[in-house]
Formats: sequence, structure tokens, C-alpha cells
Amino acid sequence: MKIILSPSKGKHRLTLEGGDELLFPKETDQVFTYFIDRVKEYKKIGTAYVTSAMELTPQQKQAVEQKLLDTTKYVQFEIHYTTDPALIGGMVIRIRDRVVDGSVRTRLEHLTRDLERIQLKVGECAP
Repeated sequence: MKIILSPSKGKHRLTLEGGDELLFPKETDQVFTYFIDRVKEYKKIGTAYVTSAMELTPQQKQAVEQKLLDTTKYVQFEIHYTTDPALIGGMVIRIRDRVVDGSVRTRLEHLTRDLERIQLKVGECAP
């Protein structure tokens, strides 16, 4: 079955493969989102949000997608790319409720936190 969902004058138009159409109020957005997410999960289509410090080249995007396919249960991905220069370098990848943060910003924050924990007295040497 093929389902096409499109907005139509304040309502959603659901077109089935045979051409039949159903109209639903816009308030059903959450229901449709849930339904679409379940169908994607069933078909093993993942949705990933990738944020990088700078625009990725097509080759880099392909490498990211391949790595995600190799390390997850999904057979296909819908990937949404954004840039955030505040990351300095690296990238942050979110799939569902899992986040992998390989950004330079986060690494520097962790390093700063670790260094602040080290308290040396004057004249004392670190082990």
C-alpha cells in the first residue's frame, strides 16, 4: 500500500494507492507523525540528525551514511544535515533518543572540567 500525505486547506489529504482519498483535520498531526514513524521503524528506515561545524561534502555525507548503516539495524536513512560553527569541529549525530557527540566543543568542555578538578598546591607536583 502506498500512502501520500499532503496538506490541503487546513486538513491532511491521505491518498491511498488505489486513488481513494481521505481528509483529516490538521489536529491529527501527532497521530500521523506517530504512524509514519512506526512504518519507518518497521521498514528499518532510520532518521538521523547530523550537525557539523561546517558544510559536509557529498563524499563526507556518503561516508557518514555508510557508517550509520554499518553500525545500526537500519537498512536506509533519512539524514537531516545542519551546520553549527560553535561546534568548532567534528559533529553531533542524533538518532531517536541516542546522541553521539564528537564535537571539538564538547571535548574542550570535558577537558576544561577535568582540569578544574585537578587542584595542586603551590610547589606540589602532579603524580
